[in-house]
Amino acid sequence: MNIPKSSSTCELVTALANRTAKKNIEFKPIFQPPNAR
Repeated sequence: MNIPKSSSTCELVTALANRTAKKNIEFKPIFQPPNAR
């Protein structure tokens, strides 16, 4: 699991959500930030 140095809280949550999405797919849209770039 590679974590960039410029990893913001939003990116950490997204990475965590991606791992959780593998087990719980319903969590993916919930953890998606509204201002996704």
